[in-house]
Amino acid sequence: MGGWKYYYGIDTTSLWHQVGRSVAVDGISVKVLEPNKAGSHSIPMFANTSEAYARTDQSGRIVQLRLFNHNGTPSVDLDWSHKHGDCRKGVVHIQSYDHVHSRASSARYLNREEIKLYGGLIRRLDPAAKLLPGRGKG
Repeated sequence: MGGWKYYYGIDTTSLWHQVGRSVAVDGISVKVLEPNKAGSHSIPMFANTSEAYARTDQSGRIVQLRLFNHNGTPSVDLDWSHKHGDCRKGVVHIQSYDHVHSRASSARYLNREEIKLYGGLIRRLDPAAKLLPGRGKG
C-alpha cells in the first residue's frame, strides 16, 4: 500500500501514513501521521511504538496531538484544527480520557499549568498554534 498502515481509529480502522521519522520533542517520542483522504480523520486511539501521535491537516500542518499512557491508551488530546464548544478553531483546546473511547472532560482551553507542561511541545510541532484565545500566538 505504499507506506500506508492500518491504525485503530476512534470510529474504525483507518489508513494512516507516517510523515518522516518519529521525532523526540521534550523527551517525548512523537509520530507524525497524515490520514488517508478517503478514511477517517480521527487520530488513532492506541499507540504501540510512540508516546504521542500528531495529525496533519490537508496542507501538511500539524493540527492535533494525542498523548498516550504507558500502556498505549489515550491520556489527552490537544487540538486546534476545529471549533469545539466554546473553543475557537486555531486555539489549542484540551480533553482528557478516563479510558479508551471515554473522554473524562469536555473541551476547554489550556490552563497555566498545562501551558507550561505542553506549550513547548505544541510550539515545536506548530509554531503558529495559539495557546490562549485573544493573545496573538499565546
